[in-house]
Amino acid sequence: MLGQLGLKIQHALRAFTPKDRRAVKLIAESFRTNPKLDTEQVITELSTGEALVSVLQKKGEPSPVERTLIRPPTSQIGPITKALRNQITASGDVTERYRESAYEKLKTRAELKQAGKAEDKATSATAKKSKRSSNRQSIGEAMAKSVARAIGSNIGRQLVRGIMGSLFGKR
Repeated sequence: MLGQLGLKIQHALRAFTPKDRRAVKLIAESFRTNPKLDTEQVITELSTGEALVSVLQKKGEPSPVERTLIRPPTSQIGPITKALRNQITASGDVTERYRESAYEKLKTRAELKQAGKAEDKATSATAKKSKRSSNRQSIGEAMAKSVARAIGSNIGRQLVRGIMGSLFGKR
C-alpha cells in the first residue's frame, strides 16, 4: 500500500553479503532514475539524517530520486520546565486551539440549563414525547416484536407443512 501513496523515503542500507547487495539493487531499481545520482551506490553511503526521497509530481508521476537531509523530530522525552511551558502557552499555538476545555463547556451548558435559559418547558416536554433520545426499544416494543415474530414463524411453518404435505402426500 505504501508504494501506491506516491511518497518513497529510503534511509541507508548496508550491504555486507551477496543477498544484501541484491536487496539494495532491487530497492535502487524501484526509484525513478536520476542521471546525477547512482542510486545503488548512494543508498549504501547515506549517513545519519539523510535519505533518498521521491514524491509525486503535479501530473501524478514520480519525481526523480533525490538525496535529502531529513529533519529530526522536535519532541522531548520527560517533563518540561515551567518557563518552557509558559513560553509554549504564550506562543498562542496551544491557547487558540484549546481555549476552553470539555469540562468547562459542559459546566457552562449545565449552568445555562439551571438558569432557565434553556428552551421553554412545554416545548421541551412535547419534543421529548415526539422524539426519543436513543434508538433502544422499550420493554413493550421488544415484547410486541417478539410475539409478532413467534406468531409469524408459527404461521409460516404451518403453511409450509400444509403445502409440502399436499404436494408430496403425508407419510
